[in-house]
Amino acid sequence: MEKMKKNNILKEYRDQKQEFMSCEEKIKELLKELLDAEEIKYHTINSRIKEESSLEKKCNLKGDKYNKLEDITDIIGIRVITYYSDDIDKVAKIIEDNFDVDKENSIDKRETLDIDRFGYLSLHYIVKLKEDRLKLQEYRNCNHKVEIQIRSILQHAWAEIEHDLGYKNDIETPREIRRDFYRLAGLLETADKEFINIRNQIDQYAEEVKIKIKEEEEVYIDKISLETFANSNRNYRDLIYNISNTLKVKFYADSHLYSSTVQFIMFVGYKTINEVKEDIIKNENKIYNIAKKIVGNKKGKEMPESVLLLYLCYVKLAEKGPEEFSYFLKTNNFSTGDEIQTKNFIDGLINVCENTNN
Repeated sequence: MEKMKKNNILKEYRDQKQEFMSCEEKIKELLKELLDAEEIKYHTINSRIKEESSLEKKCNLKGDKYNKLEDITDIIGIRVITYYSDDIDKVAKIIEDNFDVDKENSIDKRETLDIDRFGYLSLHYIVKLKEDRLKLQEYRNCNHKVEIQIRSILQHAWAEIEHDLGYKNDIETPREIRRDFYRLAGLLETADKEFINIRNQIDQYAEEVKIKIKEEEEVYIDKISLETFANSNRNYRDLIYNISNTLKVKFYADSHLYSSTVQFIMFVGYKTINEVKEDIIKNENKIYNIAKKIVGNKKGKEMPESVLLLYLCYVKLAEKGPEEFSYFLKTNNFSTGDEIQTKNFIDGLINVCENTNN
């Protein structure tokens, strides 16, 4: 590349770097909003601005390919890492619907790999914001090309390890090492597909559980069945609504907490969803009064929806006595270590249950 041409490109880069950085953040946030709106779960969305040293190296390597900075399409780079490989196409559709795609410079590496080979599979888009969005004040300085890469978390692991090992091509790599690479890549590709199968099985099981709970069939307690019950049972939802309105508590859904809630529920003796359902109905007033005592005057307190199942456990423990109650708190790391404080907490909840009529 002519030295003057390269120097002009580097000067353009320096002059526009702050604008690139601003554009990078805005497009990354836009992608997050678009994926969240479609309820597509993703692992991470990372972004970067190409360093000047990398840009100079690219100019030196590519010869006369670039005449101006605009010819270089990856100054701004964004990488979307999904949990599952079949989510890549979902993310791709959102990008195609919301950006102008430079199809000539975009590449789907999943289609370029021979069917008898394994390896790094990824989808690379070169995009720009559409005209209607560029008219908005917040995007007025975002008229730049952006490279967006989409890959699954296992594809990302492969690419990162491959890069760290310095693997470049078959010519410079011994045959036995190449065989090991292909075998490992095949295992990762198989794992990618198996994770999708497991996810689909879990989704199918959740649908089956929902029907069984609705038809009052016997369902054993696990994370999925307990969460499904909590999200769909009328009595439980009414209890949340009542406590929220009268005690001014803000409840939020948190799927992750049901893993520990299952342990609490089973610890006190519950085995099936029907047992939990019957005791929710039987002890509504006690659960309400326990919530009232714990929340106190803290209006606006935020609590996970699953906490009412913990309060059901407290009702059950109050019936068993203070020793069992204390053992539960210590076993599940609820105890503060202050014996007097713990005793007062237990005595207070037992007193609430004894003085509440259902």
